[in-house]
Amino acid sequence: MYLRYISISFRDDGKKYRLTVGDVIMYQLEKCNMKAFGQAVREAREGRGWTREYLAEGLDLAARYIMYIETRGQHMSLQRLYEISTLFNISVDQFFFPDAAANKTTRRRQLDAMLDGMDDADLAIVSATAKAVTDSKRAVLSTVE
Repeated sequence: MYLRYISISFRDDGKKYRLTVGDVIMYQLEKCNMKAFGQAVREAREGRGWTREYLAEGLDLAARYIMYIETRGQHMSLQRLYEISTLFNISVDQFFFPDAAANKTTRRRQLDAMLDGMDDADLAIVSATAKAVTDSKRAVLSTVE
């Protein structure tokens, strides 16, 4: 048995590096900032009128852990990230790839989820409301020009 390479992680001036001997590759590791995701979780939870305790109970977590996610950007397992993002229809693309334009924002995905639960009469009301907003915006913009 032999080793193909040896990998060593270390910190220097607060930055984390990984040195791999074999291919001898050295690069700085970026840590994902989860604070924006935590804020999105908080907004979605509050939008449903849920307490941290209620959410924590449903996910079999401590309420303090939910608080850390929302306020400190607590890192979590991939499974927890999946559970929370699908529960609230939060798109994680906007957090992992902030420079890339996402096809659908979290707000758009949440709106789509609400629309999916509506019947034709509800959709007619939403459609008329959206048309009124668009017409009003167009009228305001035309007076500014």
